[in-house]
Amino acid sequence: MDAVIDPSFFGALPEDAELAASLERSLRQAQSYEDFLDRIRIYAQEQMFLIGTRILSGTVSAEQAGEAFARLADVLVRSLHRAIEDNFTRLYGRVAGQETAILALGKLGGREMTASSDLDLIVVYDFDRERPESSGARPLYGAQ
Repeated sequence: MDAVIDPSFFGALPEDAELAASLERSLRQAQSYEDFLDRIRIYAQEQMFLIGTRILSGTVSAEQAGEAFARLADVLVRSLHRAIEDNFTRLYGRVAGQETAILALGKLGGREMTASSDLDLIVVYDFDRERPESSGARPLYGAQ
């Protein structure tokens, strides 16, 4: 609620870099992977509340809100992708030639999200087929 009574609340919607920085500040305090997931969930809910409040107050249009929801989703997906990759590396090591990409479809891909939009994502990955096992203490085959 503090953000709603702050005079800057009615200024410009936060850009990607601003969202990413505030999310990172919160996530740095996480004590465990579960705490990380809780913090990212809380951050998402708080930001969605703020966007919704701006819609109700009439300070943003539906189009602007759709872009703001998509921007938030982008920041969250990027942060989760990094955390999952780091966690995987810690548990299983790296897979030679490992590359991943996340494709956004649906409302996120069209930058037309709403507060109730789901995320339609496809993860595409590749690895060196000549060296398909990960390098960690618990190796996995690249296709797994």
